[in-house]
Amino acid sequence: MTVSREHLALIVVLAILIYLTRIVGLVLGARQVPPVVARALHYVPIAAFTALIVPGLAVPVEIAPRLVAAVCTGAVALRLGKLWAALLVGMAVYWGFGPRACKARPMRAVTALIALQNSPGGSDPSGALGP
Repeated sequence: MTVSREHLALIVVLAILIYLTRIVGLVLGARQVPPVVARALHYVPIAAFTALIVPGLAVPVEIAPRLVAAVCTGAVALRLGKLWAALLVGMAVYWGFGPRACKARPMRAVTALIALQNSPGGSDPSGALGP
């Protein structure tokens, strides 16, 4: 296998950049970060997570089940604050209202969830969520 000069130059430049960022972190060591930078860095994990998740929601064939699962996952995460519970609910909702289930009834699952949320007794008037 041969590597072109352009690819080799790209690998070397990226390696230098990676090691420079790590060396800067070691050199700065115990110095305090300014409060403005600390506040900005606080939002980096959620921004990175959002950048990973949002493109996966935009699959045209599966937009309804993925969106329903994402909304349910977010609701459980906000309500309980437990990652394991949010992931469990998200997978269960996606597999329950997955692509095969939603091909036969594309928006029925979404309307059933809305009706379930708005109904005072919490029952499913449309019957879309099963018996």
